[in-house]
Amino acid sequence: MNDDVVGVHRLLGLQLRDHQRDRQGTILGINHTRRSPALLIRWAGNSGIEWVDLSLEELDALIAASERSKSAPCSSMDSFEKAEMAPIVASAGRH
Repeated sequence: MNDDVVGVHRLLGLQLRDHQRDRQGTILGINHTRRSPALLIRWAGNSGIEWVDLSLEELDALIAASERSKSAPCSSMDSFEKAEMAPIVASAGRH
């Protein structure tokens, strides 16, 4: 359980890209206590803030991508994280 909590907290502050709506956002919060986890994302520009529902598998994939990006040799960690996580946000439903 502690590893799960640490993994979830590592997502806070990460930036995501939603290719379907051509926008970028920052993870402000995570509700992983519900049946279906959700991310609170502040979208850049005038897109606002919204909860984005994820499946447990998508949340696990997002955490794994975050952990991989932290250990990967990359000149721009920010762009690597966005590239790795984009499919998850694009496929997630709205809360």
